[in-house]
Amino acid sequence: MLWFLASYRHQLLQSNAYDLGIFDQFLWLHSQGIDAYSSLFEVHMLADHGAFILLVLSLIYKIIPGPNTLFAIQSTALSFTALPLWTLAKKEGASNKQAWLVCITWWLTPVLFNANLFDFHPELIALPILSYTFLFLREKNILGVLILSFLSLLTRDGMVLVTTGICLTLLAKKKYLGASLLFIISASWLLFLAKYLYPALGKKDVIHASSRYNYLGESVSEIAQNLWMKPLDLLTHTLPGDSLFYLLILFLPFIFLIIRSDKTILMSSFPLILSNLLSSNFSQKTLIHHYSLPAVLIILISSINCKNFSIPGKGFTDIKHLICIGICWSLLAKPGFFIDLYKTRTHMIDDFAIAKELIKEDDRVFTSSYFAPHLTHREQIIFRTSDGNIWKALKNHNVILLNPLEPGWGSDRLTQQQVLDAAKSKNWECKLIGKTLNLCKKN
Repeated sequence: MLWFLASYRHQLLQSNAYDLGIFDQFLWLHSQGIDAYSSLFEVHMLADHGAFILLVLSLIYKIIPGPNTLFAIQSTALSFTALPLWTLAKKEGASNKQAWLVCITWWLTPVLFNANLFDFHPELIALPILSYTFLFLREKNILGVLILSFLSLLTRDGMVLVTTGICLTLLAKKKYLGASLLFIISASWLLFLAKYLYPALGKKDVIHASSRYNYLGESVSEIAQNLWMKPLDLLTHTLPGDSLFYLLILFLPFIFLIIRSDKTILMSSFPLILSNLLSSNFSQKTLIHHYSLPAVLIILISSINCKNFSIPGKGFTDIKHLICIGICWSLLAKPGFFIDLYKTRTHMIDDFAIAKELIKEDDRVFTSSYFAPHLTHREQIIFRTSDGNIWKALKNHNVILLNPLEPGWGSDRLTQQQVLDAAKSKNWECKLIGKTLNLCKKN
C-alpha cells in the first residue's frame, strides 16, 4: 500500500526535483558508469549527505532503474521496520496480540505515512537498522550497536544526531566504553566527510542546510556566546508557538505509553528533536516531512517495555491508546491530499506523456520541478537557473518543457515565460501541447 500510494502520487505529477529527481539522477548516472554529478543540485552524489548507501542502490538501478524502484525500497524498509519491533516486544514479554499492536502503532504513525509519500530519502532505509541497534542494546551487544550505528551513518551525515543520542543512552545505562567508542566513530566519520570527502568533491557548504542555523553563529564559541547573550533571538527565530505545537503532535500518538517508557532509550531522540526545534525551517517542525521519523521510531522503541505489557488494559492494549493513535492518524496523516491537492495536475498527465515521447534520451532539458523526476535519466536537466542567467541556460540546453501557468516549486510564472520568450527570439521550434504545455527545441 505504501509503495502504491507513493507511486500514484508520482504519476499524478506531484513528486519533485528535490528530492526524488536528484536521487533518481544520481543513481542512474552512477549505474551507467557516468560521473554522478547532479545537474539539478549541482553536487556529486557522495557530497550530498555522504550517503554511501547510494552506491549499493546504484547496483539495483543497473537492473531496475527508475523512481518506482526507490519507492519500493523505501516503503519496504518502512514496513519491515515492524520486524525488529515485534522481536523487541516479544523479548519484553508481550503476547502475540500485544506485539501486533506495537506493529500497528508503528504503521499508523502519521509521519511514517507522510514521509513515505514525499519523494525519497535514503536515511529512511536506516530505520530497520536503527531498530535492530536498540535490540542489540537490549541484549548488551555493544559491538553490534557500534556496527549498526555506523551502517546508519552511511545513509546520511545527519544520522550523526541519532548516533549522538545513542551515546547519551549508553551513558545513562553506564556503558561508558561503548558511549566513548560510538562518539569517536560518529565524530571521526563527520570529520572525514567535512574535512576530506566533501572538499575533494567540490562541495562548498560543508554542513548541508546550515543556513537554517546561521542565526546561532558561525562557530561553536559564537553559538555559545549568542545563546548566553541573546537568548531572545533564539525565541524569535525558533517561533515558540510552533515549537510547542511540534512537540505536542510529535508525542501525542504515544501519550498513553510515554509515562511507562524507558527514559534512557528516549534520550536517543533528544539531539534530533533539538535540531528540529532550533531550525528556522518550519518544515522540520511538522509531521508532513521525513525529518522527525527517526525520533518517532525511538519514542516508540522506548515504550516497548514490560511495563506497557504487564498491566491488563494498559499500555498497548489500552483502548484509549488505540483510539488516540487512530485519531492522530486521521488528523495528521495526509491521505486527503489524494482527494484535492494531488489532483491539481491531472489535466496535464496526457499532454506530458505526449511531450515525453518527443524528448530524446540525450536531450538537455529545462523543465519544471514536477516534470523533472520523470526525465532525470540523462546527464543534463535543470528546473531553474542557479545564477538567474536565462541566456546561459538556453546555451547549455536544447529542449524546454514548461507550463508557466503552473510553474511548480522553485520557479515562477514570470521567469518561465521569459525563458519561453527568449527561446522564441532565438528561433527555437516551439509548439503548444494541449492547452498549456509548451515544448521548445533548439534548431
